[in-house]
Order: sequence, then structure tokens, then C-alpha cells
Amino acid sequence: MKKALVITLTILLGLLLCATLRAEALKKNIVPADASWIIHLNVEQLLGSRFFTRMMGAEEWAEVEAGNARLEKKFRINLLKDITAVTVYGKGQDEESAVACISGRFNKEHLLDLLGMDEEHREIPHGNFTMHNWDGEAYGAFVGDNLVVITKSEAILKHALDVVSGSAANITGSEAGTIIARTPADSFLTAAARNISELLDKEKDDHSAILKKAEAAMLHLSERGDDLFMGAEVSVTSAKDADNIEQMLKGLLAMVDMYRDEIPAGVEIPEDIKISREGNRVWVELSYPTEKLVKLIAQKGRFPFKFVASVFSPFLP
Repeated sequence: MKKALVITLTILLGLLLCATLRAEALKKNIVPADASWIIHLNVEQLLGSRFFTRMMGAEEWAEVEAGNARLEKKFRINLLKDITAVTVYGKGQDEESAVACISGRFNKEHLLDLLGMDEEHREIPHGNFTMHNWDGEAYGAFVGDNLVVITKSEAILKHALDVVSGSAANITGSEAGTIIARTPADSFLTAAARNISELLDKEKDDHSAILKKAEAAMLHLSERGDDLFMGAEVSVTSAKDADNIEQMLKGLLAMVDMYRDEIPAGVEIPEDIKISREGNRVWVELSYPTEKLVKLIAQKGRFPFKFVASVFSPFLP
């Protein structure tokens, strides 16, 4: 179970970085109010996009399909048909605090049978839920038949289930919830972070000036016609800092324009980058032709499916 779900998450995020299901918007009732960062993937929006369709035409796609078929045979999970949404959140840099909430159609009986074959498997009751511990360090629970919650800490899983059940506060009405609310409904990727200072490595001093000043940030990706559309926002301590960041970003754009003739062939600089500011918030919006983006990614072995396919090998028979 652990292996199948970890691969599910890796594959979906991998496909992004590089429709037969109902769209799954971010469910605020599954994310705690004190979450420092959130990443949500709306799988239907992704699978129905031109971006994804063009990626499927890549030569490496056959490797992904082969690996997916092997996973489906063993775990009875089809990564590209059974998963409706992935939401990952955490607090600070601690890996133990990360939680993956995966929505979809699961063969619950089969997965529980596989767990039962693990000699280290044990069941832990918590309220109306049954938590499962396997491989010594993995904790997970089913919420109904269509949601799986996984983490690496028993205490974190208990808190996650308390949020789902309503006995602990979720992000509705919180700072994180306010940030998420500003993302477009058609986004297939939404990411947000607050208390950014907690997420930075204190031992390193090479963080950008923007990150050092940032209190919260947000990113979203969607598709508008033939273009991939990205929006990003950062909130800083003061309006003065926001003004400085706005001017810095506009200065960088002016510099890029000066050296436009030296940009390698095939790399297209977006013409409609918009930089705006209001109070202590600065946001950037830009679009890039989907066809050209896929070709750019595919050049010189940078196509992400090579990485995605390699994820299968350590886990499959």
C-alpha cells in the first residue's frame, strides 16, 4: 500500500513538473489551520489539458504506461484513471510533518489484504478511524472509501484525522485559506506557503532577497486556450518592501529585453508578463504557448518521463 501510494504521488507531481473523473477542488476541511505549506493537484484539470495531451505524445510515454500496468496488476490502482486529486501539506521543514491526502477509487479490500501480509503491520484505533502502521515508519488511514491519508508520524496522522473529522481546526478562515481563495477555480496546480522564514534553511545564507522578505506566497497553474498560464504572488512585511520587489522584477524584465537577441533559438520569452502590486502584495502573471513549452522540455533529454519511469524500478517485481 505504501509503495503504490508513494508512487502515485511521485508520478502525478512528476508529470506536472516536467476525463472520466470529476474535478477535485482543494478540500479545505482536510488541511489543518496551522499548515505552513500546501500543494494541491486537480487531476482532471491536468489530464484534460493540452499540456498533458502533448506530453502523452512523447516517446517516453510508453515507459510510463508499462509501469502503470504493472502497478495496476499488483495493487489494482491505475494512476491515470483512479486518482482524482492529491493534496500534500506540512509544517516547517520537518519531513515527519508532511501529510499526503490522496482522493480516488481504491480497492480497499485488496489493499488491506496486502497490509495484512506485512509482518510489521499493526492497527491503531483513533476515534472512528483505524490507523495502519507498516514497514516500521509509515502510517496511513482510509477516510471512507475514497480518501487515503498517509504520513510518517503517528501523532501527525492523528491530528490529520482530527481535522478531517472536525474536532481540530481546518484552514477555512485562516491565513492559508485566504491565500488559497485567491487562486482561480480552473487551476490544476495550486501551491501556497506562509511563515516562509520557517521553511528556509537557517544554515544557508544564499536565499533570494524576495524569500528573505516574504511572509507568504502562492503559485497556480492553469490553461488558457493554447497557453499555459501561471500566476504567482508574494506578501511581504511592508508596502515599501513590496514596492522594492515590484521595481526589482520590472528591472529584471527590462534586462531580459535588452539581451533578447542573445536568447537561444527555440526559447520564447513571454510577451505579456504582468507585474502588479497592491499594499504589501506583489503578483506576477504570464502565459506561454503550450506547444512550445512541451518542445522546450523535450529538448536535450530534459523530458520528465525519463525520471518518472525510473521511479517505478525500485518498487516493482
